[in-house]
Amino acid sequence: MSILLFLIGALSGLVLGAALCVRYIRQELTARIGPTMDLLLLKLDNVDSAVNLALANWHAELHNHPQPVRQHEAPVVTRKLY
Repeated sequence: MSILLFLIGALSGLVLGAALCVRYIRQELTARIGPTMDLLLLKLDNVDSAVNLALANWHAELHNHPQPVRQHEAPVVTRKLY
């Protein structure tokens, strides 16, 4: 009987200890991930800004150059053979 009580106490202590460890680990992981995610968001914002700037420059260069004027070509006339 005393062995059974010892096993029940040991198992309940093990379960409660595991629950506390899991809770502590989850808190620590979220505490460490938060600042890392903020840094990643800042880097992504920088990349986004650089891409937008490059696209704006490319678009401005495209519209800055005048379009070449084409000479109208004479239409090609083909003869019909009857």
